[in-house]
Amino acid sequence: MSHWDPFLRSIEPFQEKYEPPPKSGMSLLHKLLFATMGLGFFLFVFSKPLFETDIGALVGLIFAFGSGGILSLIKKDGLSKAQIAERIFVSELGQRLGWSYRLVHPEERAYVKKPKGKSTVARDVIEKAAQAIFGENRPDLTISEQQIDTLANTKFRSDHARAQLTFDDPFVFPLLTHLTNFLGPSAGSPLPLMPSGLFWSTTERGVPFFLALALKEVDLRFGGKEATQVGSNQARGVQFLIAYPLDRDTGLDATLTREPIGRDSRNDLKLASVAFNKTFKIKINEDGCDPGINPRLALTRALTPATQTALLDAQDRFKLEVYLRRDVVFAKGLAFVNSKYPSGLHEAVEDVLGTFVGSALSFKRYVE
Repeated sequence: MSHWDPFLRSIEPFQEKYEPPPKSGMSLLHKLLFATMGLGFFLFVFSKPLFETDIGALVGLIFAFGSGGILSLIKKDGLSKAQIAERIFVSELGQRLGWSYRLVHPEERAYVKKPKGKSTVARDVIEKAAQAIFGENRPDLTISEQQIDTLANTKFRSDHARAQLTFDDPFVFPLLTHLTNFLGPSAGSPLPLMPSGLFWSTTERGVPFFLALALKEVDLRFGGKEATQVGSNQARGVQFLIAYPLDRDTGLDATLTREPIGRDSRNDLKLASVAFNKTFKIKINEDGCDPGINPRLALTRALTPATQTALLDAQDRFKLEVYLRRDVVFAKGLAFVNSKYPSGLHEAVEDVLGTFVGSALSFKRYVE
């Protein structure tokens, strides 16, 4: 049975189980860098007493910090330890929940030649570069025509250097393309949302949904209410983006984002509820709306008192923000879980995830 998807409309079930790279001993490069670092510290400490010169100390300092800097940049199989741990977590979470899921692959770059005097790269060159990246190593990932078109329209100024193409994960590219502004920083969520994993499932009531999840280590030392709720200064910020279909086309293209504290946008849509107006900034994109409707009237009808109450509750719990695009609702939120004890992290995320899904779906029937 296929899953509903907000961009592709339908995808086949899939679980991308992650196997971390096997642990191995230090490579020759690692050994040389550690030896260089040790030599550097030796020169820094003993060059003055042994050789009566400060030059050795300076050289030692350069050796130590230079080799240390290079070591910090070396990644295992292209991934840092934090990225590997994140992939393990997403894979285990998807299997525990029994949902379809995919890991988010890092963006890939390719350097290609372009004709001299031309500012763009030919489509066939881009397609060959994409095939080289995704064809052999990741046969389950296929670059879309839309991403190829975007890269083909990218302009490069210099004729002296090869053009650098950036290929995004094909499953993340639609998110970045269609929800660029919505995923960016806002008053409700100061961090941009770049997902670690993508999930597809259906609620117990039969509502299909798509969910993107991101994890960030945060310090809640000055977090106030959040630190009290979590019970620790050491926490993980869990960012969510959920999408689900409505049973009708609202004809609307509108966002409800957190109103900055101390500011009240005068030009956005105002409702009867003072609390709702102070909490949410309502913006209508009339170009994306059905030309046969009155957008302000249609949105006012959708935002019934019951809808407003559900949204205010969700905003208070998850800093919820909403993007209503015709017959699809996108909602993003933020929660914090205690990460002091890694063994309980899965249970904590599962618990907050279930609450978030229920909260984000709470106003569905009122909008319909």
